[in-house]
Amino acid sequence: MHWAHPAGQHLPGFPLYWRGNWGRRAQSQIRDEKPAWQHEYHLSTEIKISPFTFTISGKIDLLYEADTEVIIEEIKTVILTGSAFKKIQIGTYPHFLEQVLIYCHIYQFSHPDKCIIPRLTIVNLLNDQVLSFDLPFDENKVKDLIHSRLKSKINILGSERKKARFKSGLVKKIPFKPDADRPHQIDMIRTIESGLNAGENVMISAPTGSGKTLAALYPVIRYALKNNKRICYLTAKNTQQESVARSLRLLLGNGFPLKTLFLRAREKMCSNETYFCHSDYCAFATDYYNRLQDSGLVDKLTGMNTIFPEDIFTAASAHRLCPAEVQFTLSRQADLVVGDYNYIFDPSTLPQFVFGSSPADWILVIDEAHNLYPRAMELLSPAINYLETNSLYRTVRQKKARVYQKLADILGNIKEILHRKHQDAAVFAPDQRATLIDLDEKVWQTVFDEFEQAYLQYLLHRVRYRQITADDPIEKYYHRFRLFIQVLETYDSKFAPFLSAERGGTLKIQCCEPAGYLGERLDAFHSVIAMSATLDPMTHYANMMGFHENNTRFLQLTYPFQVARRKIVVIPEFDTRLRERHLNYPGYAEIIKNVISLRSGNYIVFFPSFEVLQTTNLYLGTLKIHKLFQRIQMGEKERDEIIDALKENDPPKLLLAVTGGIFAEGIDLPGESCIGVIIFGPSLPPVTPERELIRSYYDRLGEDGFARAYVYPGMLRVIQAAGRLIRSDQDIGVMVLVGDRLADHQFTDLFPEYWGDLTVTADYQSPLLEFWQRFKR
Repeated sequence: MHWAHPAGQHLPGFPLYWRGNWGRRAQSQIRDEKPAWQHEYHLSTEIKISPFTFTISGKIDLLYEADTEVIIEEIKTVILTGSAFKKIQIGTYPHFLEQVLIYCHIYQFSHPDKCIIPRLTIVNLLNDQVLSFDLPFDENKVKDLIHSRLKSKINILGSERKKARFKSGLVKKIPFKPDADRPHQIDMIRTIESGLNAGENVMISAPTGSGKTLAALYPVIRYALKNNKRICYLTAKNTQQESVARSLRLLLGNGFPLKTLFLRAREKMCSNETYFCHSDYCAFATDYYNRLQDSGLVDKLTGMNTIFPEDIFTAASAHRLCPAEVQFTLSRQADLVVGDYNYIFDPSTLPQFVFGSSPADWILVIDEAHNLYPRAMELLSPAINYLETNSLYRTVRQKKARVYQKLADILGNIKEILHRKHQDAAVFAPDQRATLIDLDEKVWQTVFDEFEQAYLQYLLHRVRYRQITADDPIEKYYHRFRLFIQVLETYDSKFAPFLSAERGGTLKIQCCEPAGYLGERLDAFHSVIAMSATLDPMTHYANMMGFHENNTRFLQLTYPFQVARRKIVVIPEFDTRLRERHLNYPGYAEIIKNVISLRSGNYIVFFPSFEVLQTTNLYLGTLKIHKLFQRIQMGEKERDEIIDALKENDPPKLLLAVTGGIFAEGIDLPGESCIGVIIFGPSLPPVTPERELIRSYYDRLGEDGFARAYVYPGMLRVIQAAGRLIRSDQDIGVMVLVGDRLADHQFTDLFPEYWGDLTVTADYQSPLLEFWQRFKR
């Protein structure tokens, strides 16, 4: 039972799952010292304040009953320095006091003749110090407190109902009206509306440029306003959030009171020099909740209809408040939250903890949903590496403090287990890059429990001696190890544990099919809207992403633009496989030069890797056209500069990029921003132990494992890259696909139907020139 602060009251330097473990451990220690006391005493009562009936219930940590008196003791934990802990007074934590006093009041209902003694015990997890306070108990004052709290709840309920009626009335005021001339958007709107009304999911496959974002937001916002639901809009990349912001401006205009929040990762919202949230270390976290209330910052920010991370960071930093926690507070009040996939699908998070309410109160929209399946496989495929473990072991072994020696002992144990596994693999499978192995869950769980206890002591040690460092390798190792155990606890035939020789030996659990995990997350929401230009065949992707056909509506849309305004040519004469690739670079450069010479303008060339990009560029030499490059490490600012440069075609520009990269999806380049796309090869993922395990998994199921592991992911990249070409019904452009496999049916069968007819020829210049001549300036 909690009255004072909303869920998530503890800043995340010590996450809630640790706090829970520590709290239970502290309670157990105190209970063990009091065997005659009752533990976790359940109690409940009802209070009527017309027209409501409230049920108040909870568990008393410790209760001691004598003949005439009863001691009711609550145990709470804090993490404070020794000096700060000594300064705690009886009123330092009023919400702790309220809880124990309310328990006493409820107990008194059924035991009116007992003399009640409330006791609050506070344990400092930093040094195990204990403070206990026997509290004065005035039954009438506590009764007034309860009634005051309940009346406040009634007022909140009234305000929420009033707010819900206000929101429902906003539906008629949405300025946007669907355009009857855009039948694809009308079809999307109708399908989504019917799915929402039935509480079902919707999957939409619509060609790039169909206006999916706008067509999804319109019915979802209308339904959410009418039915007091909230919306979570997920994107795989930050560039896609810009498209959401543009669509919202077009849909709602300026001043429409829909509270929209764009999220940024917590680490990137930290104002402190080192990311470690603890009030003794970070001035932005000290006395956070009281200072937040006094600042009026939440009211100021919620007065804005659209709140961007930059707004929060600037305003919170100015008030010396934690921007990450301010963002977290705002997420619980927003009508529409826009963020990354990880907020919902990372195994270390739960949606209700992220947004403060049940997922059933939310509508989930997943943009570019084809990215969800590989992202989930990545999130659910943890690894432990020998070299990293050994490096960490050597580092902590040199430290003198006892807490480091404990860590060193356990890391040494982990290192030894990995070494023995690696030796066994070398003996029994000497010619294999990866060896499937069995994992003893009990052994690993025991090792992890030992490591976690040592790690928690290490965290406390850091705070006690103010040894906070950026990018702490021990902290990173702990989180990876914890995920490894999480997956190990639930893994089944869809997961494949293996040992590879990579980096001295890597033990990894490869997720081959995340559909079950994804389905559990998706089923919690009122409805899920998943959309992409590459969800063909739809039932295939529905199965991969955990959607159930019996409660999912499917919509397959055709190409919305004139096919005659686009020309697709396949050049089959090049073998783009890795073994032949070194022979092709001069030919690649020749194709690029010839294609861009047929008409002046902006072009994008997509390569299967940075190596191919860089080597081909050497053969391109100096060109009259201005060359732009995607680099391996590229920040948002540099990416945006290139996108802005492409919006001008004088002088004409040539962007060299990679399929699957930041320029291959989630950006709009309409009109003259891009008049041609050249794509080399099907961009199959490289052969790795992980890919081979996925291939074997589907082969065992009787499916085409090669297609699942390599062909589908590669062609997804190709189709997404091709989608940068035509973005409106006024665009004109050419698409050139290079590689013999792109003319093979195994790959062409995966081309979207809306691509229509393709010209397969080695004489590619003639059809391209003929196309451009039909559209002379």
